[in-house]
Amino acid sequence: MHTRHFRLAGFLVVAFLCGAAAPTAASDESAAVQRDVETAVRGLYNGDAAAVERIMHPRVIKVMGGQAAARASIEKAAEMIRGMGAQIAEFRFPQPPEFFKAGEVDFVLVPTYAVFVANGQRIESTNFQLGAREKGGAWGYVDGARMTLAQIKMLFPEYPDGKPLPPTSRKRL
Repeated sequence: MHTRHFRLAGFLVVAFLCGAAAPTAASDESAAVQRDVETAVRGLYNGDAAAVERIMHPRVIKVMGGQAAARASIEKAAEMIRGMGAQIAEFRFPQPPEFFKAGEVDFVLVPTYAVFVANGQRIESTNFQLGAREKGGAWGYVDGARMTLAQIKMLFPEYPDGKPLPPTSRKRL
Protein backbone atom coordinates (compact mmCIF):
# COMPACT_ATOMS: atom_id res chain seq x y z
CA MET A 1 0.00 0.00 0.00
CA HIS A 2 1.32 3.46 -0.83
CA THR A 3 2.28 5.91 1.91
CA ARG A 4 -0.56 8.24 0.93
CA HIS A 5 -3.03 5.38 1.47
CA PHE A 6 -1.60 4.79 4.97
CA ARG A 7 -2.01 8.49 5.72
CA LEU A 8 -5.58 8.42 4.43
CA ALA A 9 -6.37 5.31 6.49
CA GLY A 10 -5.01 7.11 9.57
CA PHE A 11 -7.21 10.11 8.88
CA LEU A 12 -10.24 7.85 8.51
CA VAL A 13 -9.67 6.15 11.87
CA VAL A 14 -9.09 9.47 13.63
CA ALA A 15 -12.17 10.91 11.95
CA PHE A 16 -14.32 8.25 13.57
CA LEU A 17 -13.00 9.33 16.96
CA CYS A 18 -14.35 12.62 16.79
CA GLY A 19 -20.67 14.07 12.94
CA ALA A 20 -38.98 20.76 7.23
CA ALA A 21 -40.29 19.30 3.99
CA ALA A 22 -43.53 17.57 3.16
CA PRO A 23 -43.23 13.78 3.09
CA THR A 24 -41.68 12.84 -0.25
CA ALA A 25 -39.22 10.28 -1.56
CA ALA A 26 -36.49 12.91 -1.11
CA SER A 27 -37.37 13.57 2.55
CA ASP A 28 -37.59 9.80 3.13
CA GLU A 29 -34.10 9.48 1.69
CA SER A 30 -32.91 12.39 3.84
CA ALA A 31 -34.29 10.68 6.94
CA ALA A 32 -32.66 7.40 5.92
CA VAL A 33 -29.16 8.85 5.48
CA GLN A 34 -29.49 10.81 8.73
CA ARG A 35 -30.53 7.62 10.51
CA ASP A 36 -27.48 5.80 9.07
CA VAL A 37 -25.14 8.54 10.27
CA GLU A 38 -26.64 8.85 13.75
CA THR A 39 -26.65 5.07 14.23
CA ALA A 40 -22.95 4.89 13.38
CA VAL A 41 -21.92 7.86 15.55
CA ARG A 42 -23.87 6.56 18.54
CA GLY A 43 -22.62 3.04 17.80
CA LEU A 44 -19.01 4.17 18.05
CA TYR A 45 -19.62 5.81 21.42
CA ASN A 46 -21.55 2.74 22.63
CA GLY A 47 -18.84 0.31 21.53
CA ASP A 48 -20.84 -1.13 18.62
CA ALA A 49 -18.17 -1.50 15.94
CA ALA A 50 -20.59 -3.37 13.67
CA ALA A 51 -22.86 -0.31 13.48
CA VAL A 52 -19.95 1.81 12.25
CA GLU A 53 -18.66 -0.84 9.88
CA ARG A 54 -22.12 -1.32 8.32
CA ILE A 55 -22.21 2.24 6.99
CA MET A 56 -18.56 2.56 5.92
CA HIS A 57 -18.10 2.87 2.20
CA PRO A 58 -16.35 -0.19 0.68
CA ARG A 59 -13.58 2.06 -0.67
CA VAL A 60 -12.85 3.23 2.88
CA ILE A 61 -12.70 -0.37 4.11
CA LYS A 62 -10.32 -1.24 1.26
CA VAL A 63 -7.98 1.69 2.07
CA MET A 64 -8.00 0.65 5.74
CA GLY A 65 -6.64 -2.75 4.70
CA GLY A 66 -9.83 -4.79 4.35
CA GLN A 67 -12.73 -5.86 6.54
CA ALA A 68 -10.70 -7.33 9.41
CA ALA A 69 -8.34 -4.33 9.62
CA ALA A 70 -11.27 -1.90 9.48
CA ARG A 71 -13.10 -3.76 12.25
CA ALA A 72 -9.94 -3.81 14.41
CA SER A 73 -9.43 -0.04 13.90
CA ILE A 74 -13.03 0.72 14.79
CA GLU A 75 -12.87 -1.49 17.89
CA LYS A 76 -9.66 0.24 18.99
CA ALA A 77 -11.27 3.67 18.50
CA ALA A 78 -14.35 2.57 20.48
CA GLU A 79 -12.10 1.25 23.26
CA MET A 80 -10.25 4.58 23.44
CA ILE A 81 -13.57 6.42 23.65
CA ARG A 82 -14.76 4.13 26.46
CA GLY A 83 -11.41 4.61 28.23
CA MET A 84 -11.94 8.38 28.26
CA GLY A 85 -15.48 7.94 29.51
CA ALA A 86 -16.66 9.92 26.48
CA GLN A 87 -20.38 10.30 25.90
CA ILE A 88 -22.61 12.10 23.45
CA ALA A 89 -24.42 14.91 25.28
CA GLU A 90 -26.15 16.28 22.18
CA PHE A 91 -26.44 15.16 18.56
CA ARG A 92 -28.44 16.75 15.75
CA PHE A 93 -28.44 17.64 12.07
CA PRO A 94 -28.06 21.42 11.70
CA GLN A 95 -29.00 21.37 8.00
CA PRO A 96 -30.70 18.88 5.70
CA PRO A 97 -28.54 16.49 3.68
CA GLU A 98 -27.39 17.75 0.29
CA PHE A 99 -27.76 15.19 -2.51
CA PHE A 100 -25.94 15.46 -5.85
CA LYS A 101 -24.77 13.23 -8.68
CA ALA A 102 -21.46 12.94 -10.47
CA GLY A 103 -21.46 10.53 -13.38
CA GLU A 104 -22.81 7.19 -12.17
CA VAL A 105 -22.21 7.99 -8.48
CA ASP A 106 -24.76 9.57 -6.14
CA PHE A 107 -23.32 11.63 -3.30
CA VAL A 108 -24.78 13.12 -0.14
CA LEU A 109 -23.25 15.53 2.36
CA VAL A 110 -24.78 15.04 5.81
CA PRO A 111 -23.88 17.90 8.21
CA THR A 112 -23.78 17.02 11.92
CA TYR A 113 -23.53 18.90 15.19
CA ALA A 114 -22.57 17.19 18.44
CA VAL A 115 -21.47 17.96 21.95
CA PHE A 116 -19.27 15.30 23.50
CA VAL A 117 -18.31 15.00 27.16
CA ALA A 118 -14.98 13.39 28.03
CA ASN A 119 -12.70 13.68 31.03
CA GLY A 120 -14.91 16.41 32.47
CA GLN A 121 -14.70 18.54 29.34
CA ARG A 122 -17.43 19.44 26.85
CA ILE A 123 -16.40 19.53 23.21
CA GLU A 124 -18.54 20.95 20.42
CA SER A 125 -18.10 19.34 17.02
CA THR A 126 -19.44 20.56 13.69
CA ASN A 127 -18.80 17.86 11.14
CA PHE A 128 -20.21 16.00 8.14
CA GLN A 129 -20.41 12.55 6.66
CA LEU A 130 -19.98 12.08 2.92
CA GLY A 131 -22.15 9.32 1.50
CA ALA A 132 -21.64 7.74 -1.90
CA ARG A 133 -23.35 4.97 -3.80
CA GLU A 134 -22.90 3.47 -7.20
CA LYS A 135 -25.99 3.19 -9.41
CA GLY A 136 -28.39 0.78 -7.70
CA GLY A 137 -26.14 0.26 -4.68
CA ALA A 138 -26.41 1.06 -0.99
CA TRP A 139 -25.07 4.20 0.68
CA GLY A 140 -21.61 3.99 2.21
CA TYR A 141 -20.04 6.83 4.18
CA VAL A 142 -16.79 8.43 5.19
CA ASP A 143 -16.49 10.83 8.13
CA GLY A 144 -15.49 14.31 6.99
CA ALA A 145 -13.61 15.27 10.16
CA ARG A 146 -10.09 16.30 9.23
CA MET A 147 -10.60 15.21 5.61
CA THR A 148 -9.39 17.47 2.84
CA LEU A 149 -10.87 17.73 -0.62
CA ALA A 150 -7.71 16.05 -1.96
CA GLN A 151 -8.26 13.05 0.34
CA ILE A 152 -11.92 12.87 -0.66
CA LYS A 153 -10.86 12.93 -4.33
CA MET A 154 -8.38 10.12 -3.66
CA LEU A 155 -11.24 7.95 -2.37
CA PHE A 156 -13.83 9.23 -4.82
CA PRO A 157 -12.26 10.53 -8.05
CA GLU A 158 -15.83 11.13 -9.25
CA TYR A 159 -16.40 13.80 -6.59
CA PRO A 160 -17.13 17.01 -8.53
CA ASP A 161 -14.26 19.46 -8.92
CA GLY A 162 -15.05 22.74 -7.23
CA LYS A 163 -17.77 21.24 -4.99
CA PRO A 164 -16.97 22.61 -1.52
CA LEU A 165 -17.08 20.49 1.59
CA PRO A 166 -19.11 21.67 4.59
CA PRO A 167 -17.09 23.41 7.31
CA THR A 168 -15.88 21.40 10.29
CA SER A 169 -14.80 22.62 13.70
CA ARG A 170 -14.08 21.47 17.24
CA LYS A 171 -13.96 23.65 20.30
CA ARG A 172 -14.08 23.29 24.03
CA LEU A 173 -17.17 24.70 25.67
